[in-house]
Amino acid sequence: MLKESFKKVGILLIFLSLLFSTSYADSVKKTIDVHYNDIKIYINNSLTAPKDGNGNPVEPFIYNGTTYLPLRAIAEALGKEVTWDGSTKSIYI
Repeated sequence: MLKESFKKVGILLIFLSLLFSTSYADSVKKTIDVHYNDIKIYINNSLTAPKDGNGNPVEPFIYNGTTYLPLRAIAEALGKEVTWDGSTKSIYI
């Protein structure tokens, strides 16, 4: 009887660890060091002030030798519409 109780507890612990490890694997958080160097963006020789979807200014940055630009700001400056599908984590331009 005691042996069966241990077995049930063991199965429950395995189930719970699989449940929590699976849900944790869905999103990973990482902290990185980036460099802001007052990077300016020109489109057709015209200075563009990038903004997010709410109209707040956003700044390009450099990480590991690659310059990252705000996609929405660049696409909209080029006259393209941007949409986000949260269920598939996809960006459409």
